[in-house]
Amino acid sequence: MNGINNYNEMNLVIEFSGSAAGGAWFTYARPKFGLNVAVGVTAVMAADMYPFLQSGQLIGMLAGLKGAAEYEKMVDVFAAYREPGRDYSIKIDEDGNKLLPGRPFGREILNDESIQKLIKITNQTKAEFTKEEYAAFIAKYPNQAAIFNNLKTEEDNNVIVDVTQITPELRDQLGEIAFADINRMTRNTIYKFKVARIGMNAQSVAHIMIIVFIILGNIGYFIQKAKAAKN
Repeated sequence: MNGINNYNEMNLVIEFSGSAAGGAWFTYARPKFGLNVAVGVTAVMAADMYPFLQSGQLIGMLAGLKGAAEYEKMVDVFAAYREPGRDYSIKIDEDGNKLLPGRPFGREILNDESIQKLIKITNQTKAEFTKEEYAAFIAKYPNQAAIFNNLKTEEDNNVIVDVTQITPELRDQLGEIAFADINRMTRNTIYKFKVARIGMNAQSVAHIMIIVFIILGNIGYFIQKAKAAKN
């Protein structure tokens, strides 16, 4: 906080809490200083926060497990995105700030069908390129081009590289940077970075089971009531 003396010197505050602690920020800091406020809250607190989100007092909210799953998806679509022929090394701008790799945010991208392969939670082992994309990819690794060419196959006029075919010996020959790059192109997300989305599956099943039990309970209640009336 060195050099930060007041709320108007902050651009954004994000409060992660299982309580209503975020309310202090949009009560005191947003009205007077216009501070942008976002929150990450548990699912039971989200209902209390939605009115503030709809009124614009909050600029964003991660709501429980659902919010965590949405954040994971956004990371895969934007921060983890790599275009085959583009240099994604970290750069420094004229002010000394790091320019991190990734894709600029755009809402229209989220509606593009092509991004669905970025967010699958099943294991994916095949990197798929158009021929132009593949040429741009191996141009970055001329010394490893022969290895990639031996691994590639063609399906539907696209180039496919299955990373399961890369033996430890081939991995050593490729080097960690080239291997990591081709592995990233499979769009496979490491388990620890998709636990919220996997958890959503379990949560959905639990909710369906609760609904089924409620329906069965109501059916049993009305049957019991009908028998009592008959008697």
